[in-house]
Amino acid sequence: MASKMGIGFKLLAAAALVAGASQLLSACSETEPAEMEMAVAEAALPPADEAPAEPMFTPASLDDGAALEDAEPGFRITSPLTVDGDMAFGEYAWNDEGVPDGELRIIVDLEAERLYAYRGGYEIGRAVILYGHDDTPTPTGSFTITEKNRDHISNIYFVPMPFMMRLTNDGIAIHGSLVEEGYASRGCVGIPDDFAELLFNEAEIGTRVLITRGSPIVDGNRVVGI
Repeated sequence: MASKMGIGFKLLAAAALVAGASQLLSACSETEPAEMEMAVAEAALPPADEAPAEPMFTPASLDDGAALEDAEPGFRITSPLTVDGDMAFGEYAWNDEGVPDGELRIIVDLEAERLYAYRGGYEIGRAVILYGHDDTPTPTGSFTITEKNRDHISNIYFVPMPFMMRLTNDGIAIHGSLVEEGYASRGCVGIPDDFAELLFNEAEIGTRVLITRGSPIVDGNRVVGI
């Protein structure tokens, strides 16, 4: 009797081992694919220290000589005006005699305190300017004349702005002004009234204007950015 019980116990133990082995094989067959998929997914992701870098952009600036080189082609100055001596506040020069027809382009250099008018590359006008002070600075950049009004009154400051040539929707314009040393505008480009009339008659809606802080001339006679 004891012998039969011993044999039965051994058979039960063997059956238990077989069942345990079957469960272990089943568990391995269920988990291995998931582990393999995770390993593949992890391999597809770039390592943290090799993540793609953010693109670097360097905005062009009209105060940057290198940026000016890469700016719009612009135009070449064919013939500058001849002006004797330094111009004082309130002075201007204008001479379009013999100058052929061509596109008018206007350059305003805040650093030099000058406005230059070119027709087809020939300089026909130059004037000393007023511009905005620190609280209301004159913006730099490329603009076009969007409106002309010979007898404009400012709807912000309620003062005359004769021969107004609008550049922005928020009130920046070129216009006639009393140009005296020690004065400043509220962002507009002020020029002597007589010069403003000459420029007003020459300019058209769409005339391009470049306002810089420093000369936009490169290669001796090429104006860029306009």
